[in-house]
Amino acid sequence: MISRIEIKSLFGLYNYNIGFDNNLQIITGPNGYGKTTILTIIKNLFEKNFWYFYYLEFESINVDIVEQNISKNINSLNIQIQSDDNIEEQNISKSITIIRTRYESSDTEVNRNGLKVEYYFNNEKKFEIDDQYIQRICRDYDYRFHPRAFYERYAIKSEDEFLSYSYNSERDEYIKKFGNEFDLLFGDKSINFIGANRIYRNNGYNHNSEELIKYTIDEISSELGKEYEKQQNNFAEESRKIDAGFIKRLINEDNPVVSDEQLDINIQELETTIKNYRKFNIVANDFVIEKFGEYSDKYKDAISLYVSDMRKKMEIFKPFYDKLETFQSFISKKGLSDKQIEFSADGIKIINTNGVTLENLHKLSSGEQNLLILYYNLIFKSNNRTVLLIDEPENSMHMAWLNDMLSDYKKMAENIGCQIIIATHSPAFINGEWDLTYDLFEKTTKQ
Repeated sequence: MISRIEIKSLFGLYNYNIGFDNNLQIITGPNGYGKTTILTIIKNLFEKNFWYFYYLEFESINVDIVEQNISKNINSLNIQIQSDDNIEEQNISKSITIIRTRYESSDTEVNRNGLKVEYYFNNEKKFEIDDQYIQRICRDYDYRFHPRAFYERYAIKSEDEFLSYSYNSERDEYIKKFGNEFDLLFGDKSINFIGANRIYRNNGYNHNSEELIKYTIDEISSELGKEYEKQQNNFAEESRKIDAGFIKRLINEDNPVVSDEQLDINIQELETTIKNYRKFNIVANDFVIEKFGEYSDKYKDAISLYVSDMRKKMEIFKPFYDKLETFQSFISKKGLSDKQIEFSADGIKIINTNGVTLENLHKLSSGEQNLLILYYNLIFKSNNRTVLLIDEPENSMHMAWLNDMLSDYKKMAENIGCQIIIATHSPAFINGEWDLTYDLFEKTTKQ
């Protein structure tokens, strides 16, 4: 997890030294002190959008990441970003040094003094971000060669805005050159940044384009529908493998002897599982288990193996079902006004108390959309390798919703094992958990 971020002279004004001691950390403070900027620094660093630091005003940034694997080996990553601005000569250069230290400890090997042995390996990479680098990546995107075309197509005013829309590290030849080393240094962490303006995104196209606005709620509904399709494909593939070996296993394997009572229990549990899955349209309503009546000794082994195989098949859906159940539980607890939520291969469906289905999800209130977007990202797009960055979760939220959101986030951070960093103004969201906060106003030492 990210264990510390130290920033000197942010905007030429503020010094911060933020320690992250928990899976969930809140950054608060007045407008203009850099809450969103700190989240954006983390986002761009891990997405290898190193151009961002060329335009940011600061003296130095240090980011420490500490990981412990199942072998209890500790990987420590320190990223140092230095600004070497020369105002008089109008030169801007930022150097990034990435240092990865790997500690290996042994509980069995001890030296002659009786102390455990500890080894460490150091791997360092340093490179420069300067004006030539920025010009090259802009040129690679044809911006400097055809600026008028891009100004007409994109609603942008500057190079950094252009890069924020267009840059992809996979097309950056410099990043590709050191790609393996960067991947080794950064590991497999994923960054999920949920910005304050999350209801829709402007693709940067002009008013003549149909792609001007994309609503996030429509996108996540489509994503969920695709996940249903993926789950069904996985189920079909696993079922094919299991069914292909049924006869062979029935004849050749020593299948465990199951009593009639235990077989009844297994069938009841399977039926309960299928009933739960129907609630979220994971299986069709006409999907039923064969009724066998009394179990004759002649067919009992086949029935028992059939039920066992069905349970294995149903396990394919279990992680997906758990996420859907958690999602619905959190949303239902908040209470959408006179509406209920359903999930299916069509994505998210909202039905009001009159039984009318809402045709366009982006017609929901801004608060309802924010609620669904935040919890979808928390539940479906986070895992134990995720750093989830959330800017102003309180936007458009009713006070009653805010009061227990933090407890939901804490629960999910603990259950999933992800790291959550939140920037907020809202005392209602913090809800007395001030020990989790870092106040930029109180902690800064100004230049």
